[in-house]
Amino acid sequence: MLKNRCALVTGATQGIGRAIADRLARAGAAVVLHGIEPLEAGQQIAAELSRETGTKTAYARADLADPSAAAGLAGQATSLLAPRTSS
Repeated sequence: MLKNRCALVTGATQGIGRAIADRLARAGAAVVLHGIEPLEAGQQIAAELSRETGTKTAYARADLADPSAAAGLAGQATSLLAPRTSS
């Protein structure tokens, strides 16, 4: 089981990446799906996976051909899965 673990899966909106994200979520990991699809489309894919597996998921859009986007992806994923605190 991967409960209390987090995963970032690149290319996770289709094909092999989507299958890997699915398996990780079904094993209990919180998963950030990465892709280049528009934000709304990616968020729908992540929400669908969350409904199917009962795990926390999020979507991060980044073009990994852009070095600054690639460098920021891990930080973006971390902030997406960080617990929200109310002020």
